[in-house]
Amino acid sequence: MSMFGELGPRLKGGLNFLLGAFVGTTVTVKVPMGNDLTIQAGDAPMLNTSGGTGTGRTLTLQGGTAGGAANGGNGGPLVIKGGDAIGSSNGNGGNVSITGGGAFTTNTAGNVTISGGPPLSGSVSGGSVTIKGGGSNGFGNVTISTADSALSVAGVNINTGQGSAATAAGAINIRPGSSNTAPGAAVNITGGATNGGSGAGGPVNIAGGVPVGTNQNGGAVVLSGGAPSGTGVPGNVVLNGTGAALATTATGGFTCIPTCAGAPTGTPASIPTGTAPLVFDTTNSKLMIYTGGAWKGVVVA
Repeated sequence: MSMFGELGPRLKGGLNFLLGAFVGTTVTVKVPMGNDLTIQAGDAPMLNTSGGTGTGRTLTLQGGTAGGAANGGNGGPLVIKGGDAIGSSNGNGGNVSITGGGAFTTNTAGNVTISGGPPLSGSVSGGSVTIKGGGSNGFGNVTISTADSALSVAGVNINTGQGSAATAAGAINIRPGSSNTAPGAAVNITGGATNGGSGAGGPVNIAGGVPVGTNQNGGAVVLSGGAPSGTGVPGNVVLNGTGAALATTATGGFTCIPTCAGAPTGTPASIPTGTAPLVFDTTNSKLMIYTGGAWKGVVVA
């Protein structure tokens, strides 16, 4: 046993940190086996006896900045990893939890912001952000959620940076990994379920982008089946994924299309090639389709 007890490994870690800082090697800070590691920024100062209204301090973890010429060198990555399992083959790896600071009473809890490194000049790219579950024999899941609350639960926002007048904004891509032999993994977007009570399930809302400029068209919502390979056929767009026909007495599960009170007269704009606008005229009970430069319809009896 070390003469310093638990203090020995801590002194060793501090010495390694100082030596690494001076000689430019890797610096590793590791707590003794079996212990957790918590890194927390300072709490808000107490401004009064009732708890104060100060803001908690910020914790920043950042990869190394690239050196050298303006166009040379990549920024260093930031890796945050849970502890590996030791011993038997059924041990679980340690979790990584990133949580914003808690707030008192009805104040707002701290946000969690994860961003890639900014470029140091206009001709290089900023650093990317990669989040993945750990493991080699079956990776762990990646879960992004907000904490439960008796007051109000915050949402999860995934945003890319704003582009300038000369640059495009970044896209948001959600795609599961590929497989060599098994079918590709699905992308599941599900509205929220109720946690008890009698409320209805939450909807799934997908909306095109809203323009900021004057007289600009809104963004479209595009659904398309996957492109085939070789002699395969494209995937379908399926509006009933239950795998069964609706019952004649069904009161839900229908496909709803837009309606208008009277014959449509406007000329549709921004219509993708291979598609045709569709609307139902409720006044004349006609299903109207815009084709050949004009609205044409059939009476629904």
